Amino acid sequence: SRYPYAGIDGQDVSVLAIDPRTFARYAYWDDRFAEQSLDDLLAALQADDGSPGVNAIVMGFDDATATVSVGQRDIEMDVVAQAEVLPGRRQVDPLFVVLADELGAIDRSAGRFSEVWSTFDQTAVRTALPEEVRVLRVQDTATVFRVANFLSVSWTFGYLQALAAFVGAVAIGGLLLYLETRQRSRVASYALARRMGLKPGSHLRSLIIELGVLLGLAFVIGTALAGAAVLTVYRLLELDPNRPPGPLLTLPVITVLAALAATAVVALLAAAYAQRAATRADMAEVLRLGS
Repeated sequence: SRYPYAGIDGQDVSVLAIDPRTFARYAYWDDRFAEQSLDDLLAALQADDGSPGVNAIVMGFDDATATVSVGQRDIEMDVVAQAEVLPGRRQVDPLFVVLADELGAIDRSAGRFSEVWSTFDQTAVRTALPEEVRVLRVQDTATVFRVANFLSVSWTFGYLQALAAFVGAVAIGGLLLYLETRQRSRVASYALARRMGLKPGSHLRSLIIELGVLLGLAFVIGTALAGAAVLTVYRLLELDPNRPPGPLLTLPVITVLAALAATAVVALLAAAYAQRAATRADMAEVLRLGS
């Protein structure tokens, strides 16, 4: 349950009463949100320290204790942990996360909103809810991303992804041109080397090494430049400065590994293409043209 109209000595705060058994399963969490893990925070929230106050995890509040007015009640809360970011914060006011069972009954003047967080689609959630439950609003990832400021950024990144695919295609075309420009001299040298005992497998391995080094260096340089560019600008992509967290940089490991695998595949295919062209070439014609 959410109580958005709570207060501390005239300062507006929000109180989020949670079920610790399911909160960690459905709340989004990043280890950079706090010095402690989410499991440790929830364990601290459930610990019995002998104090009569309600344990609370807070965001945006520095004192160790607080008297929070929720509806007609003044509730003593003990801050057991702090976090830079907590899931569920929607306003710039401090957020107190407490256990619903410890908070107890709150009168209607508190303006309570009951929320269901889930990783399932809204159809499944609506089906699971009792029929008498009235759903006021459903908000999912797609709804958030359709907001104008998020939509413009998603379009920009979509364009950059398409541009990256186009650049990759151009790079493959450039590699094929490189092979074609060296094809005549390569075939001539291969013809002479075959007469001297060079095996096709050895020639293929030399092609793989040559193209692998070429594409590998290009991959390393491109990755380094991309990383430097991202480190320079990612902090500027702040869509809502009033709501933490700021931009979080996450290394796209899967994307980098996929690009590395694609680079290796291109090197192998290009080497196989060059080897096939050299094997099928008319040696007499090549030697005649080379002379």
